[in-house]
Amino acid sequence: MDEINTHTQTRASGGKFSFRVFLTQDWHRKLTSLVTVLFLMQYVSWFEAEKNMWWPETVAMVQISLWISFAIDLLPKVNVWLRRCVQLWTLIIVNGIYSGYEPVLYKLHSRQDFGNWVYDNFWQLNPYVWFSLGAWAVYIATAWWLRSRWRIGAAVILSVLVFAIRDSFSTLHLWEETAWVIFCGLMLLVISHFAEVKRKNPYGWAYLMEYPATLIATILLLLGITMIPGTAMPTIRPILTDPYTAYLQWKGEEVPAYGKTIAGLIDSSSSSSTSGYSRDDSSLGGSFSFDYSPVFNVDTTHRAYMRGETRSFYNGSGWEVSDGDKQAANGPVVPGNLLAKDQRFNVSKLKTVTIKQTVERLNQDDAYPVLFGAFAINKVESINNEATGSDRLRWVPRQMELRWNNTRRDNYPTLYTIESEMPISTGDELRSAGALPNPAQFSEYLQLPRDLPQRVRQLAQQTTAGGTTSYDKAMLLVQYLQTSFPYTNEPQAELAKSGDFVDRFLFEIKEGYCDYFSSAMAVMSRTIGIPSRWVKGYTAGQQDIQDPSFGDFPVDGTDDTTGSGLYTVRNSDAHSWVELYFPGYGWIPFEATSGFALPVVTPLSDAALPDLAVDPIDGSTAGDVTAAPGESGRNPYVVAAIITVVMLAGAAGWWYRKRIFAWAKKSRLLGVKRSYNPEQRIISEYARMLKVYRRKGVSIHDYETARETIERLKRKDVWLTKDLDDLLALFEKAKYSPRRVTPEESGRAVRIVDKLKKAT
Repeated sequence: MDEINTHTQTRASGGKFSFRVFLTQDWHRKLTSLVTVLFLMQYVSWFEAEKNMWWPETVAMVQISLWISFAIDLLPKVNVWLRRCVQLWTLIIVNGIYSGYEPVLYKLHSRQDFGNWVYDNFWQLNPYVWFSLGAWAVYIATAWWLRSRWRIGAAVILSVLVFAIRDSFSTLHLWEETAWVIFCGLMLLVISHFAEVKRKNPYGWAYLMEYPATLIATILLLLGITMIPGTAMPTIRPILTDPYTAYLQWKGEEVPAYGKTIAGLIDSSSSSSTSGYSRDDSSLGGSFSFDYSPVFNVDTTHRAYMRGETRSFYNGSGWEVSDGDKQAANGPVVPGNLLAKDQRFNVSKLKTVTIKQTVERLNQDDAYPVLFGAFAINKVESINNEATGSDRLRWVPRQMELRWNNTRRDNYPTLYTIESEMPISTGDELRSAGALPNPAQFSEYLQLPRDLPQRVRQLAQQTTAGGTTSYDKAMLLVQYLQTSFPYTNEPQAELAKSGDFVDRFLFEIKEGYCDYFSSAMAVMSRTIGIPSRWVKGYTAGQQDIQDPSFGDFPVDGTDDTTGSGLYTVRNSDAHSWVELYFPGYGWIPFEATSGFALPVVTPLSDAALPDLAVDPIDGSTAGDVTAAPGESGRNPYVVAAIITVVMLAGAAGWWYRKRIFAWAKKSRLLGVKRSYNPEQRIISEYARMLKVYRRKGVSIHDYETARETIERLKRKDVWLTKDLDDLLALFEKAKYSPRRVTPEESGRAVRIVDKLKKAT
């Protein structure tokens, strides 16, 4: 034994790094860690395939966390607890960089203030840090569990059962993940076996290590012979029926096919739908789940809805292309040239703002019949970075649509740049629009089914009785729909009895999502003589920009009212709204869905003025924002580096903790008094209240003022009206009033938010 140890030390000596020594030293732990990561990656792959479970960003962060944990575990001659500290703080730093962390620095004087400081800083890493640290904890627990043969066997058998059950009773294909789990199990058994050989027969192990290539090749060959034939075997019809299917068939029940049979058919009536851009709108309704996979990025000069197609014919169940739209003329698109206008309508009074957008497709598996853009598209500048036309792109002035005739996935543009003219006419201007000069010209936009229930017409007339102009009546309809019906992606369809979609929504189901609200708005507008058409596309999406004053509350990334920047649009942002016609102004978009609001634009000449830069949280001007004492513009990466060095030093000093605590007690480091700013506390508590509502599923819009936000929350939670009003008063005093906020008022804001958090 002494000879073996001497031989090993001789090879490792010399002061030079040896890659062979690095691989063979503590090889059992390193290989176990590697296979553990591969094992856990199969679960990550499963969760990624599930609809609405994890966002792509979450998957990426979990994968990065697992590989970082493994890489740090490779560090030689490092104590296990020190490795864990390095892993923990490395993951926190990575999350800080990924989340755009900005330090919030206060002067502290109490333990509660220190807790608030930790909360304000650490909460910026939400939510990905929880997935990251969770993956790290699972990695450590799994690596500990997979140390003995019976534990390895139990983990593999349980995992195979879980994957097999989920694969059998869903549309997911988890065969590759199952094969990888079995492979990882076999590898772990091999590693465990050779670790046992090394322990019991060190001389034999030393001989094997003289020829490691031969040993590794033999192991891989045996595993290949075991795994490759099974994974490469073609799929065939099963000879035996699984017990569950046999039981259902014995009872005479129909067994649904999930798309993995020979026929490969999916019963649309039994499968659950997910959010996204629809192809068939002739029959609306039902429930859906949110799909957060990204569709495209939009680099825009103004925040705007991404308009797709319009529908004009209401059939009582949904929307179809009208006969006039089917016969509408279309023409080629020449990049750089202005697109033709619809000559039927007068838009001489309309005011617009020019918007430029560059759209990049992210999901290469999807193709669409149109190119999306802000309303109304005025010019195509380039397609796939080429300023040349395409015979597949056609412009339809009647519907203001850029149609892409060839919907093959490999032909749909991956990148295009457009210019739009977005309407900015005010309510006072639209009130002066007057009546339709020739109602017969708008017959297809006033069309209604003959069997439309009379109570729909009566409700529209009652709701708009107080309006004197078409615009006033339209706004009364918007207000009624947004305040009378809650938003839900799972409306109670079992309550429906009427044969008309809008009638069911207004009088029976009384809840729904955008298709319900927009259809009701379009139909009710037509009953009172306002031409309408139904529009579908996407909302503006989200920016990944954080405001350090408000934690992780999303804001526009500019100091003006345009909301310019890069937005990510997801399938969950698919949406529908309406356009109403006003003489002299043309088609004007309206938003009737509860919790949504159309982006507002202002002329560039006004938005460019620095004095009019609007705070996206509450509508205040940029000049009203005052930095709290104790805050600074320090580089966040420098701060993170300093924190990391301090924490590593603390971990290294763990072994001398008695001396550290004795020194701290002697120098009274644990009793330092610090100051604090009550105004900043109240502003932070208001932001925390917004985050509480967001986590509860309530939409918080960055273009609303604080008063508008509170008023909408009061309509949702009437019983919390007094608390919300009190918090608003404290927020406005802290933000705008020259009077100082007392510590008692700051504490009252904390108590109000804590109460709201428990009550919502």
